[in-house]
Amino acid sequence: MSSLAAARADNYYYGPSYGPQHGSLNKYRGSHGALGDRAKRLHEGILIIRFELPFKCICTKCGSYIAKGVRFNAEKKCIGNYYTTKIWEFRMTCYYCDNTFAIKTDPEQCEYVILEGLHKKVETWDAKDADLPELPSQEEQAAIRADPMLRLEKTADDKSKAEAKKSALEALIDLQDDREDHYALNSALRRTFRSEKEEIERQKEEDSKPKNFAMPLLDESHEDRVEASAVRFKGASATVRQHHRRKNIETQSIFDGSGNGAGGKKRSAPAAALADAVAKKARNGNGFLRSDGPRSRIEGLLAKQKPSRAPLLSKLAKR
Repeated sequence: MSSLAAARADNYYYGPSYGPQHGSLNKYRGSHGALGDRAKRLHEGILIIRFELPFKCICTKCGSYIAKGVRFNAEKKCIGNYYTTKIWEFRMTCYYCDNTFAIKTDPEQCEYVILEGLHKKVETWDAKDADLPELPSQEEQAAIRADPMLRLEKTADDKSKAEAKKSALEALIDLQDDREDHYALNSALRRTFRSEKEEIERQKEEDSKPKNFAMPLLDESHEDRVEASAVRFKGASATVRQHHRRKNIETQSIFDGSGNGAGGKKRSAPAAALADAVAKKARNGNGFLRSDGPRSRIEGLLAKQKPSRAPLLSKLAKR
């Protein structure tokens, strides 16, 4: 790079039209140097900076909460002095409305003070709630140093608290010792991942096999088992049961041994089954006893005839 190009890169180049009457180079070019547009109101003593809220606030106009650390483009201006320390004012606009609020520094109290447009959100905090040790105040420390008995009581109290916390501290030490071997932890973690990966691959292979369904099925869950156990299938209605009972009666033989036999003794189940088989064989061999034989036709006529002719037909049926 030539010396002329280097001078231009460093903003030290003075063109032919520049003269001493123009003042500084930045004034001649109408710029503010490295500050840029942030110094456009520098003649009023105002510089644009990025300002972070030092605490949580509430906008007085829209009621929006503004968290701690939110940044704004603020106008920084000196409004006074505390001895030799300047007091700065920061003025900015709310993100949620057109409200303008201002905050200033307080060198005497070493804090920020809200001037307008905001309310500081008050938050109470206790070290006991966070389970942290509470540090004694300066007055308590001075009293402990001046009173030996109070110092002895404080020491005994601290020992009792330490004894109560001893088990928890030992548990934390054991936990740190267990996590100290990084290689063993990494090996155990990789072993777990490998087993899970093998299980996933096995499940994928099982799912890839052809099924009797056109779409993939999800894994069985506890909800599925509960819903399946709650299903109750509807049984046969009374009409259907009556139809089957009537059909069985129509197909049974009149010589079934369901009733009492000779001598009034009820036959056992094997004897009844044997009698049914013999009766069935007899019906098949004897044309008169078959379902389409003369006997069945006579029984049909008995059902259709009048009661006055029923005894005659009964005698014919017994022959």
